[in-house]
Amino acid sequence: MERVSIVGAADRLRSRPRGGTEGGRHQSKPRHLHPTRRWRVMHTMPDLDVGGGQVVALNAIREGDHESFDYDVLAVRTKPDDMVAEFDAAGVRPVVFDWNCTGRPKQVGELVKLFRARRVDLVHVHGLVERPAVLAAAFIARVPVVGHIHSEWVHLGPKFPPDASAVQRARARVLGWGRDALEHRVVRWYVADSTAAADLLRPYVRAPIDTMIQSMPAAEMARARAAHDDERWRAQLQLGPGPVAINVSRCVPGKGQDRLIRALASVRARVPDAQGTGGEQGCRDSNGTPQVVVPSGEGTHEAASL
Repeated sequence: MERVSIVGAADRLRSRPRGGTEGGRHQSKPRHLHPTRRWRVMHTMPDLDVGGGQVVALNAIREGDHESFDYDVLAVRTKPDDMVAEFDAAGVRPVVFDWNCTGRPKQVGELVKLFRARRVDLVHVHGLVERPAVLAAAFIARVPVVGHIHSEWVHLGPKFPPDASAVQRARARVLGWGRDALEHRVVRWYVADSTAAADLLRPYVRAPIDTMIQSMPAAEMARARAAHDDERWRAQLQLGPGPVAINVSRCVPGKGQDRLIRALASVRARVPDAQGTGGEQGCRDSNGTPQVVVPSGEGTHEAASL
């Protein structure tokens, strides 16, 4: 397994021979591909909220090879849209559809028209929400796909609740088989955010899977490190001189804050004077009930300040 940069997947696919076979699968050449023009890469995501996949896509565009590639962004929900301005500043105006659900034939047709009108050469899919429609459209339009794995979650295979009936289980298996077959056909490469996520998914996929080096460009990390005033920062957050672990993420299912809270209990058992800080802001469900509560410390800090 290799570790690739956030912009390496498109370069890798572009350098591979088109046509022929690989791993027993026929690799058809997109009918619109022109060898002398720049490739157009379209990043797809559920929405334009501030999230891991959206930030990875933004950094890939910012740091991409703009002499060899053009970039597009597609979101299938109009809200949240907090990152529209940041994509605009990077030179990409996102295409936004207003879909309540995905996978309908009409939506697939809209995507096929979009891929052909924009002359998309490669689709980089980040989300699970838009994935079914995007993969179906890519198959019809004959556009190769890079699948991005942002979490330790296997999205392949049949999905049904524990109390599902025999009919529901059978239906889920048929739908899962069809969905997986489509993904095996169109996804040429996977990029995972971590080695753990790559190792978890590898037994279920047929295409190569590599681990992303980092989501933040090295130059941006260097600028942040140079501007960091450690003494002032620790005083502002009321932190002592010891090591600091920070989790900055949305409080939504699957982000793993529950594991972090359990880990803090283990840390305190071994380091009696360990301290924590956090809050409940942004961690409530639609009824206002706290979903994640960090029981120590006072106050909540904006992600930008961290």
